[in-house]
Amino acid sequence: MTNTVDNHHAQLERLKSEHRDLGDVIERLATDAAPDLLQLQRLKSASCCSKIRSPSSKVVPFPTSLLKYIPG
Repeated sequence: MTNTVDNHHAQLERLKSEHRDLGDVIERLATDAAPDLLQLQRLKSASCCSKIRSPSSKVVPFPTSLLKYIPG
């Protein structure tokens, strides 16, 4: 049981770190004079996914009304 809890804590810390790193990259990219909007959107999506995958977050269904804003 303790091993499972330790694994979950390690995974949570890894995901928090990934989320922070993505946030830093997004912030730097957004301040560029001519940011790559596609790359920015992909990074934001990855950041959101890292937050959703977190064991401490509740699973929330994706609002289908937002699908029209997702490119491609």
